[in-house]
Parts: sequence; structure tokens; C-alpha cells
Amino acid sequence: MYISIPLSHSWQAFKLSARIHAKGITVTTDGHTVTLSGKVHSIKEKEEAERAAFRAPGVFNVVNKLKVQFYPAYA
Repeated sequence: MYISIPLSHSWQAFKLSARIHAKGITVTTDGHTVTLSGKVHSIKEKEEAERAAFRAPGVFNVVNKLKVQFYPAYA
């Protein structure tokens, strides 16, 4: 049995999480797997993005390919 998760469900989980600056994140789905790619500004933001993806209905696996790009003032 193959069930595809609507991308809107995964994206909705990101919009509900105020700790994520989601503009730099691309979300793709393949069956029950969500892949995150793009750039975030902290390790905490990267981890929160993964948790938010897992909160989407039907997600069993998250591939987190996010890269941390610190703000220049903090690098």
C-alpha cells in the first residue's frame, strides 16, 4: 500500500511552528517520507524543522538535509 502525504499537510506543520523561519526551507514528500532542504540560521532551528515535519499526519520518516548558515554577526 502506497500513501502519498499531501505537501500542504507538511507545510502547514511548519507554519504552525513559530520557531522556524520557513522561507529558506524546501519541503518535498515521497510516500511517508518528508525531505527538508535549504538553509536555516541555527542548529536549534534545524532540529525544530525536523520535529515540525514529524508532526504532519502520515509522516513516518524525515530526511533532514538542511544546512545551518549562521547570521554573519554571529559567525
